[in-house]
Amino acid sequence: MNAFYEHHRDSTRFGDHWHYLANWRMQVATQKLRNTSASPAQVAEIVGYASEAAFSRAFKKAFGAALTREPGELDSRRV
Repeated sequence: MNAFYEHHRDSTRFGDHWHYLANWRMQVATQKLRNTSASPAQVAEIVGYASEAAFSRAFKKAFGAALTREPGELDSRRV
């Protein structure tokens, strides 16, 4: 079986699951950032990102803006 076919088959089969997982991780991360004093690095670890940088990229992709820890900043976003 060629690699392209395997990739296409797997992305078709698991694509929705990965999308759901990414959304769930961002929901949990947003709750942790809003409701605890955990740092972005700690939240990244809690929700399963390998690094704070990977978490920051995913956050920016999900919400369209970089992650900051300004008071009330998360409340003004569509998170």
